[in-house]
Amino acid sequence: MNELTTQQNALTAQQAGELAAVAREQNEIQSAIVSAKKFPRNEQAAFVKALNSFRRQSMAEAATYSFPRGGKTVEGPSVDCARELARVWGNIRYGLRVVSQDENRLHIKAYALDLETNTYVEAEDEFSKLIQRKDKLSGATRWVTPDERDLRELMNRRGAIAIRNCLLQLLPSDLVEDALREAKNTLKKDASSALEKNR
Repeated sequence: MNELTTQQNALTAQQAGELAAVAREQNEIQSAIVSAKKFPRNEQAAFVKALNSFRRQSMAEAATYSFPRGGKTVEGPSVDCARELARVWGNIRYGLRVVSQDENRLHIKAYALDLETNTYVEAEDEFSKLIQRKDKLSGATRWVTPDERDLRELMNRRGAIAIRNCLLQLLPSDLVEDALREAKNTLKKDASSALEKNR
């Protein structure tokens, strides 16, 4: 009987903690919405800031991802690009939550909220708690259960992709296109300047 009471108390404390966290997050969002209404974004200034960001060499290099698939190269705006554009666009909240997990699987939810337009986007991802490791002796790649650090990195990696997808649905497509074009120009200028120096 004592053990049952202890479990019920622990469960009640956990539920109270979860409710408090939800209430705190709702209050934060309401405050952020009020602040966004007081200080709305200046879209023209945001475009200028975005172009300035991608004139920096390091930002230009991180602007896109690419990988080979089926004999072709798949590429697009990177996680870093989406986060930087969200920063300069302003009045956007985004993040990641763990929905559920058990011994074998992890279920996460990414979200992005435009505080000015009240546009909300979310993306879910559910995946196995497994990572690939190369065997040093045989050279074969196999799936293994990750330790705590590797699991956190796996979740952050999958979560970052989900957040990027949410942000890209919120951000104006011409802002993204202009930023990528500017990044490409920056890389071209850097390459031609390096070529001039070599000559």
